[in-house]
Amino acid sequence: MYKRQVIDCHAHPPRKGYPAIDPRPYIFPQSDEDRDVLLEREARELLADMDNYQVDQKIMLAFPPDMEHEFHYGEFNAKTGVTSYTSHQWISRLVKRYPGRFAGFACLNPLEPGAPAQLERLVKEDGFCGVKIHQAHYDFPVNDQRAFPFYRKCAELGIPAAFHTGFSLGRTIDRLIPTMPLLLDELAYEIPELTIIMCHAGGTWYQEGVLVALRNENIVIDLSSVPWMCRYMVYPEIDPAGVLKRLAEMVGPDRLMFGTDNADEDMNLEYMKALGLDKATLEKIMGGTAARLLKYSERGI
Repeated sequence: MYKRQVIDCHAHPPRKGYPAIDPRPYIFPQSDEDRDVLLEREARELLADMDNYQVDQKIMLAFPPDMEHEFHYGEFNAKTGVTSYTSHQWISRLVKRYPGRFAGFACLNPLEPGAPAQLERLVKEDGFCGVKIHQAHYDFPVNDQRAFPFYRKCAELGIPAAFHTGFSLGRTIDRLIPTMPLLLDELAYEIPELTIIMCHAGGTWYQEGVLVALRNENIVIDLSSVPWMCRYMVYPEIDPAGVLKRLAEMVGPDRLMFGTDNADEDMNLEYMKALGLDKATLEKIMGGTAARLLKYSERGI
């Protein structure tokens, strides 16, 4: 029986009322106090799902602040005069309420004036332990020198920077060229002290993603969405189990992290156990690598 910690390194706050992702109705808070009532209700729903899929902890990634209102975060309701929590506020409160079950990654635009200082506040005051950078949404390549002060602030704070890689269906937060994993190569070389998380294993460009990771030991691969990508986003369709096993062989479990991207039904402990990986490899992928990367032992987690 598998008894070690399972950490989902890639999850997001609920997106209720967004039909393509979560058709459940969104309930708008009627008062400031109601925001906490609704947060607790959603937390309990998340915890029930986590227990069902044997997940000990989920790392919640915030949404880009300028588009999160599409998922009802930071949204003002003129009828009630209430503004819902931003995704950063929602995650911070969730982590403080259930510190062993959730952790948080911020999401900021590195090119925005004041972004490094804002990141420092989120880490030191609100408890965020990493940052997600959606360069596709902001339409800049990750090796853009204008973003390097932000990356250096990540390294100074000792937190990893996670980058979206790979194609996705929507146009809202996706421009193709910035999502190509090859662009991470220059960044990894220029700032070797920065820990880089390659979200979705490079996505549709997973072969390029592997090559970039092999060249740079400061790159860690997040395996979220790999089954979905293999089934629907590459031609011809390929076996996701074979891709995952090959990643474990080539990159090694010390630089692979389990993640679901909220698709627990596709990516879960039972699915990973069925790959036939040895016990030590499975333990690192399922939580050991994430715990080491986020310095849980130093933080007493």
